[in-house]
Amino acid sequence: MKIGFFLKDIGNNQIAFDLITEINKYLKTNKDDAITIFVENIESPVKTPSCPVMQATEVWSYTGNVVATSVSTATKLIQAVSPKRKMMLVHSPEWFNQQNIVRYEGIHQVFMFPRLEILTIDETYNKLFLACFNREPSLVWKDFSIKQLVEHLNNERAKQ
Repeated sequence: MKIGFFLKDIGNNQIAFDLITEINKYLKTNKDDAITIFVENIESPVKTPSCPVMQATEVWSYTGNVVATSVSTATKLIQAVSPKRKMMLVHSPEWFNQQNIVRYEGIHQVFMFPRLEILTIDETYNKLFLACFNREPSLVWKDFSIKQLVEHLNNERAKQ
């Protein structure tokens, strides 16, 4: 299975650390799966990933499933034509901060884009997202488990 993760960067931040840790762990036992990290900003990684890291523009031609991790990466992902499935992980309520309240309309358009699946990191974020946007996330993705994400993608594919 081809899965891409679209991050702002893989520098010194918690989501990059957690995601790279899980990717590295998953790829040790699942060598046939192809995982790629896409980044908006090139920085020294917080941890060395055991998968390719590509610039954001490369997501346009990527034909796998892609998970965005911020409003800005989701905005770019929505515009990309090649990804098979487009998802966004809600791991922090970035739309709540004072600067983003002004940009609510744009943020709302991203979250309501019909072909963008919403994933949350726990039940609290799941309830918060549902309350704020009246839209049910498709998965509570616990501990960045790549295995759980692959199972979700396979289950959804079987339904189609």
